[in-house]
Amino acid sequence: FGQAVKPVRVDPVETNLRRHVEYLASDKFEGRKTGTEGANGAAGYVANMFAKLKLRPGVTAKNGKRTYLQSYSYTVPTNPHGTPAGEKAPAAKPPTSGYNVIGILDGTDKVLRNEAIVIGAHFDHLGRGGKGSGSLTPDSSDIHYGADDNASGTAALIELARIFAKEKKNKRTIIFIGFSGEEDGLFGSKAYTANPVFPLDKTVAMLNLDMVGR
Repeated sequence: FGQAVKPVRVDPVETNLRRHVEYLASDKFEGRKTGTEGANGAAGYVANMFAKLKLRPGVTAKNGKRTYLQSYSYTVPTNPHGTPAGEKAPAAKPPTSGYNVIGILDGTDKVLRNEAIVIGAHFDHLGRGGKGSGSLTPDSSDIHYGADDNASGTAALIELARIFAKEKKNKRTIIFIGFSGEEDGLFGSKAYTANPVFPLDKTVAMLNLDMVGR
């Protein structure tokens, strides 16, 4: 007689992480370069995940409505001192518009909820590369998928948000942030610290998830 086959237990955490990484690092988002439709689409994906988890939107829009998207803009500086002798310094790039994605899980302790912990990850990458992009192959125009850098960290961010939102045991308030503008010079995180949704002097810790897929 044949032996009964035991069912294989599927780890939901592993399944979810893989699903998020595969989607964010797909052709659809073309490398998620800040300021492109691909990066904006990735921001929308993270925002939809936060909404599904019923995190509180962290941003008040100009119309007074709550939203997960914190908009900002920046200009990548041009350094003429880095231009080889005899060559003309490149013209300054036009301003880039980006979004941070912010969801809040309020703390359960009536005192400690007035302190916050930020858990963050940048979701942008290098797009299709090119000179000045930071690509290791600057002459290539192929999609730079950024599965490890940093779809992996973004997937971990979403999955941690799911677990904490399900358990609801966090005494302190947790602020989940998906940053953009990281590859160009940490502009998303700079935009947040300039316009925080929670007092910085009450923010007691920050956990940054970057390239956690290896």
